[in-house]
Amino acid sequence: MDTKERLRRWRLILGSEAEKRIDSMDDGNDLSQEDLMMDMALDAIYNRDMKFSFGGGAGRGASSPQISRWLGDVRTLFDKDLVKIIQSDAMERCGLKQLIFEPELLNNIE
Repeated sequence: MDTKERLRRWRLILGSEAEKRIDSMDDGNDLSQEDLMMDMALDAIYNRDMKFSFGGGAGRGASSPQISRWLGDVRTLFDKDLVKIIQSDAMERCGLKQLIFEPELLNNIE
């Protein structure tokens, strides 16, 4: 694995807050469109400062499509083993436990 790939992986692990520092170690570490989608999906649950919210809870309108879209992105972008970890963390960190029983979401949970 070359240095550029290592920096890309660390950038995804550490989140957008680390972008400037990592870019200074390389001549710019441009993330691909897929990398940016991964970053947004991970920021939604792991970035404490991000104001992204999954919505208020079960049956409150706009939250269901947003969560369904997020779950679809996670399932598309990550390996099955990682999907299970990310979904579990989302339920714990973002209070998604109450949404787990919505029919359209239940079908998408691994």
